[in-house]
Amino acid sequence: MLTPRFTLSQDSSHVVVYIEAPYVKFSSAEICIIDKEFSFYCKPYYLKLYFSEEIEEDDTTDATYDVDLGQFTIKILKSNKGEHFTDLDMLTKLMINNSNQKTVKASTLIEVLKSDPNENYNEEEIDWSLEQVVAEPESPLADCAYGFNLGASGIFSKRPDECSELIDIQNPDETPLSKRNFLQKEHEDQNFNVEHYLSDLEDDDEIRDLVMYQTLAQSTYLSGLEEHGNAVKHAALYTKEEMELILQLPKKEYILEKFQTSAALVGLIDILYACLYDTRTTKDDPSVESAWTIRKLSSTLSWLTSTSDLRSAIISSLRRSLCFPLYRHWILSLQVLDDVRMVLAMGKPQVLKTFLRVRSIFNNTESYHIHNDLYITDYCVWLQSLSDKCLNTLISDIDKLHLSKQEIGLNICSIENSQLYLSSESGSDLEESSDTSGELNSSSTEGIDSSLDSDDSADDIEGSSHSMESSIQSKSSYNDTEELSAVTDGLNLQLSHLSVSTNTVDEKSPLIEVLTSNTS
Repeated sequence: MLTPRFTLSQDSSHVVVYIEAPYVKFSSAEICIIDKEFSFYCKPYYLKLYFSEEIEEDDTTDATYDVDLGQFTIKILKSNKGEHFTDLDMLTKLMINNSNQKTVKASTLIEVLKSDPNENYNEEEIDWSLEQVVAEPESPLADCAYGFNLGASGIFSKRPDECSELIDIQNPDETPLSKRNFLQKEHEDQNFNVEHYLSDLEDDDEIRDLVMYQTLAQSTYLSGLEEHGNAVKHAALYTKEEMELILQLPKKEYILEKFQTSAALVGLIDILYACLYDTRTTKDDPSVESAWTIRKLSSTLSWLTSTSDLRSAIISSLRRSLCFPLYRHWILSLQVLDDVRMVLAMGKPQVLKTFLRVRSIFNNTESYHIHNDLYITDYCVWLQSLSDKCLNTLISDIDKLHLSKQEIGLNICSIENSQLYLSSESGSDLEESSDTSGELNSSSTEGIDSSLDSDDSADDIEGSSHSMESSIQSKSSYNDTEELSAVTDGLNLQLSHLSVSTNTVDEKSPLIEVLTSNTS
């Protein structure tokens, strides 16, 4: 039997199912409606859907077939007229029988005898500030687990030659979870490139263009605001390619404890950030480097980490966006974080579309399918069961974060202050030189022109280097004494040719606080 592509819609009294079944005999089609179940059969296609609300069959039930489109249109009566059916765009969830299906829970075997699809295990408000206590491992194997909900282990020990291409961590099957975060941060500190960062800070024309670019998701979001006011949950319809990917997803139900749900949600944000960075920097057109970029920016995929600390996960995403990809700029990193918030606000359909994009990119990249097997496929199925309240809680918690450059831990405040001071000093030297030249050659027009050119050049350099940064600095208050001290300290580092420390933060650097919810 083949599962056909299908979509659904609804009005106040009916649910409408559109089923693509080309080249079939219409008269042989069979439809069965019982309580909350809908069944369709027309050789060789078979489809069974399980709704959360009750449906019934009566004289108004209607089925038509468009020969040109090869599509059935079936109208099903709602038992309670005016009732709103939820999650009609979560196609995998609709195909799962909640009373008898494959279930997944880490390190245990559980059979679900009965479950209520209206009962959301993730409705409770999640406290991200709970103290994190590393439990004693049941076995060395469990302590070195990875994958969605830590459900896998021993995978990379069987393919040592591919490890360096797929992950950053060495010997993951022998490295406990408690050490991975430390090793990850140490690796980031060692790979932060000051010259690359300053180069992108000064030559920022291309980055300006990327920040101003309106992604396809952003266009859909803004269209939804214009058409529906505050109704921002307005994801675009699935494409045929996305429909094919959804139908390929396994039919599973995931049973997670509260702390496991928290960790899974933090991992979702981590992967979502990496994908949206690639979406913005490639302008919605994935490149041959997209799989590498997504994998590299996600600590979940690169270091197989697992945490329920939302703040540390977002800081990790920002750090990695300044250490590894082609474009490394603080404003760009914050814009991607705003993209994450926007996609969450658009609801589960848009989040699912984003993860389907990752799954497709990994499937088309050699050896990267292992990340689909370990994480992405499970996320595509699991996130369909999340409640809107859960996503709204995530948005609210992201809005509450007050992130500063100092928290990133790469010493970028001192680096930028040093560059600002050196640029201003260079401009002053050029101006002084120009004035002297003008006095000595007051009768020479060529000397005066040269002096003016030098002034303009200095102004252009200083203005272009820090024009983007000034938009943030204008929102921040500075202490003159502290700023002067920070600039002086940074200058001393530059003049003494010392390497900039990447694992300490200059306490005298000015604090630049940016509310993530207001970045754009």
